Amino acid sequence: MVASLRRMGVRAFGTDVSAYSVGQAPGEAAPYLHVGSAAALPFADASFDLVAGIEVLEHVPEERVAETLTEIRRVCRGAVFLTVANTTATQPHDFFKDLSHVTMKPLGWWQERMREAGFDLVDGELPIGEFLGHQLVARVVPPAAAGETPAESSADDPVKALCAEAAEALKRGDADGARRLFVRAASEGGHTAEPYLGLGAVAIHESSYDEARQSYEKALELAAEDPRPLFGLGLAHWGGGEKETALECFVRAASRDADNPALVYHLVQAAHAAGKLETAVEPLERYLGLHPADSDLLLSYAGVCARLGRRSDAEEALSRLKLVAPDQDGLNDLEKTLEETAECRA
Repeated sequence: MVASLRRMGVRAFGTDVSAYSVGQAPGEAAPYLHVGSAAALPFADASFDLVAGIEVLEHVPEERVAETLTEIRRVCRGAVFLTVANTTATQPHDFFKDLSHVTMKPLGWWQERMREAGFDLVDGELPIGEFLGHQLVARVVPPAAAGETPAESSADDPVKALCAEAAEALKRGDADGARRLFVRAASEGGHTAEPYLGLGAVAIHESSYDEARQSYEKALELAAEDPRPLFGLGLAHWGGGEKETALECFVRAASRDADNPALVYHLVQAAHAAGKLETAVEPLERYLGLHPADSDLLLSYAGVCARLGRRSDAEEALSRLKLVAPDQDGLNDLEKTLEETAECRA
């Protein structure tokens, strides 16, 4: 969808909880895709005129639907287009057996949740490809006064506006321009962590890991409970070859943010490198409790359990993986490893 919209001249961006799926995207779309959760979108408030979610929400546990819809509303300043697998639809019975569809509800239930999240239900359509003629189900009035332009709204918070402009510059590969804007933001808003998080990201982009560490340490001073500075510090230490220190930072960050797949991925990678695989088990289990169908991290969990000798946990994870992603890369190799281990023990 991102590629289709961009070919139409639309500034489109996308997220997927699966790093594997993002990695399989067409090359033209790759620079505009992020690994992330629908409950913690990596975008500023009121970033988009349209937010589209195609068969996403049925994968969200029921207890997290409200916060996910609230997060979608946060980044949207216009309309939301959602398609959701539901029990009202006429679909093959086997469709509802998909174990990753953890919230299968009637269409009316979803509409009520949308209203509770602050959306109005309206008619319309998304004019691309297979979605022609589908209903545009929701519209949101932005927090700013009706009729106010996004530029006017951003002017109310110059630091936020500078950080947003800097982030766009970094996405374009203009690291120098991004740094200048983040420095300006830091000078104008000295008591907020956002500019320093941005400066850390610029430094990581340029492999300047000492500079990144200093920026993220400042961000942590200003936002001690925010997991993002710790995640950034982990990346800085990892880039500098400090594997165990990186792992400590990732573990601390994950204890505050169980829902970040990129963070958990880096944590597992660091745990492997540091020879401390046991530290990856709990963060993986917490994350998979929220996202049981994330095939990449489910495979990682199975592999970690296998290496730690937790054979029953590894086999259970593999069984789940065969149901949700039978073609997952690495599945057959891990299954073969478990079989060979069993033969050796016999």
